[in-house]
Amino acid sequence: MVKPLPLRVCVLLLLAVHFSTQDMVTLAPSEAEAGDVTPVSTTPLKVKPTIRSLHITSDIKYRYATTLISSRMVNPTDQAGEAVFYVTLPESAFISEFLMEVKDNVYKAYVKEKEEAKAVYDQAVQAGQFAGHVALDARDSNQFSVSVNIEAHGKVTFNLTYEQLLSRNLGVYTNTININPQQIVEDMSVTVSVEEPSAIKDLEVPELQISNEVVVDKPNSLAKIEEKSPNHKVVVWAPTPEEQKSQNSTGLSGQFVVKYDVDREANPQQILVDEGYFVHFFAPENLPQMKKHIVFVLDYSGSMGGRKLEQLKDAMDKILSDLGPKDHFSIVVFQSFIEAWSPNAMYRSSIEHLSRWELETRPDIINNVTLDKTFVIEATPDNIASARSFLGNYSDLGATNIMGGLRTGLELVSIGSDLWINESDPPQPVVVFLTDGQPNVEEYNTDAIINKTKPLNTKDCPIFSLAFGYGADFNFLRKLSLSNYGFARNIYEAADASDQLKNFYKTISSPLLSNVTFTYLPGQVDNSSRTKIDFPVFFKGSELVVAGKINNDEIKDKETIGELSGLTANGFQKFPIVIDIIPIPLKPENRTLGHLEKTWAYLTIQQLLDKSDSLDDSNERNQTKKEALKLALQYSFVTPLTSLVVVKPNETEAAVDTTQVKPGSNDMYGIGYGQQAAIASSFGGSGGGFASGGGAYPMAGFPAPMAPSPAMFRPQLLSTHIPAAQPLPANAGDSDVFEESAQMDLVPVKITLDDVEWLHPQLENSTDSDSVPVTVDGKQYNLGLNQTDQSFGVCQVNGKVGECHHIQYCALDVFQIEVSFYLPYQCPITGDFLGVCCPQDIS
Repeated sequence: MVKPLPLRVCVLLLLAVHFSTQDMVTLAPSEAEAGDVTPVSTTPLKVKPTIRSLHITSDIKYRYATTLISSRMVNPTDQAGEAVFYVTLPESAFISEFLMEVKDNVYKAYVKEKEEAKAVYDQAVQAGQFAGHVALDARDSNQFSVSVNIEAHGKVTFNLTYEQLLSRNLGVYTNTININPQQIVEDMSVTVSVEEPSAIKDLEVPELQISNEVVVDKPNSLAKIEEKSPNHKVVVWAPTPEEQKSQNSTGLSGQFVVKYDVDREANPQQILVDEGYFVHFFAPENLPQMKKHIVFVLDYSGSMGGRKLEQLKDAMDKILSDLGPKDHFSIVVFQSFIEAWSPNAMYRSSIEHLSRWELETRPDIINNVTLDKTFVIEATPDNIASARSFLGNYSDLGATNIMGGLRTGLELVSIGSDLWINESDPPQPVVVFLTDGQPNVEEYNTDAIINKTKPLNTKDCPIFSLAFGYGADFNFLRKLSLSNYGFARNIYEAADASDQLKNFYKTISSPLLSNVTFTYLPGQVDNSSRTKIDFPVFFKGSELVVAGKINNDEIKDKETIGELSGLTANGFQKFPIVIDIIPIPLKPENRTLGHLEKTWAYLTIQQLLDKSDSLDDSNERNQTKKEALKLALQYSFVTPLTSLVVVKPNETEAAVDTTQVKPGSNDMYGIGYGQQAAIASSFGGSGGGFASGGGAYPMAGFPAPMAPSPAMFRPQLLSTHIPAAQPLPANAGDSDVFEESAQMDLVPVKITLDDVEWLHPQLENSTDSDSVPVTVDGKQYNLGLNQTDQSFGVCQVNGKVGECHHIQYCALDVFQIEVSFYLPYQCPITGDFLGVCCPQDIS
């Protein structure tokens, strides 16, 4: 018999998509006690719950957004069931609070250091508790999920708060809220309050965005905008049940978006001061655009074949056409070897890595052309037309020599910079590096590539990396860019991939300042508290933000507190940093933290996490993480270093492992349901809980529309009763030592094709016994039922080597429920057959 135990549920969230380590969501007892558990049922009955109310309030003050999602759920059945609450939140957001209200009792979550929670998870696994998967990440998003058992006809209210600093992109701030209750909700509303220090302009609320690939510009007819003042506007969207049904009979599903900008004519540099903290916003609009030298380093390996290559060619066609007459460009194509293009010559390198057969069949590969200034090309109409023709006709697809591509690209940066070394306004060099796969020629080790690239980047050129599709190693590309003054973005395999590439280029196409430095007077600002003050490039339509603590409590209006310097199109310039006091509303008595302090803490943590990923020295890296961890615990932020520990009532012992999935699901907000787990529990042999939100992989994105998983309750499986948990001790979360998280791998298990639920409609409706058409991620494939089992080449999935087979010969439990789980395992088979990259270590 199981003794009554208070329970803690550790929800470990991967809140930055660049971390590849699988993290855990843990439901575990607060102390280890042994006992017998008697299974009641191994086939849970699924019953749809009812969402009585869904209220979302987003309070934006001075670009800092605090969003509260409150959902009231009821179990309409005569059986106790498990309610699963999951929310898709922006990639850059930190969860700051989670509450559950059950029977007039409020259960509050706590933030703990991740290693402590992992120890609880390991203890839970050793105790033989349930394990399963929870889907994380929609496009540029992350998914939070937690469950609680509710008695028959019982009610529960979930309250989740997350916070983020809105970034400015292409001239607008965008606040995106995911909506997907998967049913008609009687009481639904979204309220967005925007309050800024200067007048709000260009506020837009488009119709609900229901697809990644269709951008909606039409105003939302149901959204009401109230102007409290020029600086304060409130948006309210509260569709009635009838209005919800008119858009979707099964419930609304999409993104509610609010876009706006602020007037900078009166205050070009906005410096806010409140409660000992300052935030400095800098986004000049009147600077002339600098010239640029943009080096495209493009992956033309075999894995880019097909639709991805056509989309890349289409995007490059437009991007090259948009270059300015004073710009220069270079093109580097990498595959098994490296090629740099110019209108009159072709440079090739790394041919020593080619096979004898390749050298014999391609004698033109060997040449004596030197990489020189002729490969730094003026953006004239004739040169642009020639470059478009070269990329459009390029067809040699080989392996993936990333190191060679980066080395050649940075050589061209150096050649260009030396050309303009005596000019007062030299073109700003920029590298755009795109790849869809893993390095497999010359240098295989991604850490070695990063370490070798740094010393090659002698001109401190920003490298912007684009991870194209599911096979790209985003974690590697992010670290590469952070180590080289840039950032990385995902380009998702979808019909709009070409538009994603073009939109990315727009964000970096107009440099206005380079080598920007903010300098503050020591008597006015605590320089030890400042966030980042050096920025390699400022692009038009973006914004630079610096925050910190002030030393002088009596800063006066129009007082100079420092200077800003940088290289402009007119040469090196300095700008005074002058305080223009902007009134901040008086602090309410019940406000424990000011918005500027939260902004400072948020920025500091984000930048410390970025810094840790760019450091080579492990001691320095761990010290940086330790500083971020301390702040995350102090301000109760769920970050990649911290975990959310949820105290839940009346729960059985269970443990749930989380894993990242790729884009494809429509579950942006909603409730999940129980399914069979990949790991059976050690007692009774029954499968564990699979609280599936069906999320998707991770800036300006949206999960692609797929069939949503129905919202369900799962009745309790175990005949135990455990009383409500007690609060954690006051010192919960204290930690003096940070260590790297260990990775926990789950090995997929083979199942039959009939077990793959998302294939059921196609199989049932097909009249062809040989081939069944199946649409996956917007493209039609063939399910070849009578194909023989054979290998179609070596592939890689989740960092493991496998072989490509027809799906019927390697159907796996990990993608049994949702097609989004299948996408990471998909591999190409001639004839557009559905293939699976079958890991070598599966049973």
